[in-house]
Amino acid sequence: MAIRYFKAVMGDIPELVRLRLEFSEISSRYFKREFSDETREILRVTNTDYFTAGLLDGSLVVFLAEDSESGKIVGTSGIMFWRHLPSPVSLDGRKAVIANMYTLPEYRKRGIATELMKLQIEEAKMRGVKVINLSATDMGRAVYEKLGFKADENEMVIRL
Repeated sequence: MAIRYFKAVMGDIPELVRLRLEFSEISSRYFKREFSDETREILRVTNTDYFTAGLLDGSLVVFLAEDSESGKIVGTSGIMFWRHLPSPVSLDGRKAVIANMYTLPEYRKRGIATELMKLQIEEAKMRGVKVINLSATDMGRAVYEKLGFKADENEMVIRL
């Protein structure tokens, strides 16, 4: 099985949204959150807007993995770029967050997620980013650790 990796373009947005909704539904079950039809429709609209704006202004880069034989998109990963207050960790304030790391269940354990992550890391390096964050599920943690990511106990969240 040959996998082709490429950067998403505007024409890929419907597929990006479809994959994002699939990922969101699965992660909602994982985190024991409700995922109603209303939630799905709101996310369809807001994700379409987000992908459009992010791809246009360059604050978002999405890589896709395609099964070359079937033409089916089998994996995706997005990386978001922005600047925050400069600090000793990031002297120029450039920061990146990897999100929406998703491989179709039947294509897992084939190195697709690892390759997508490597592409995202290279993209961040090319942009001069020194720190990349992500939120890890138990399933993805080993992939991220293998690539050098480490748990950070300083992160906290408040849900409003």
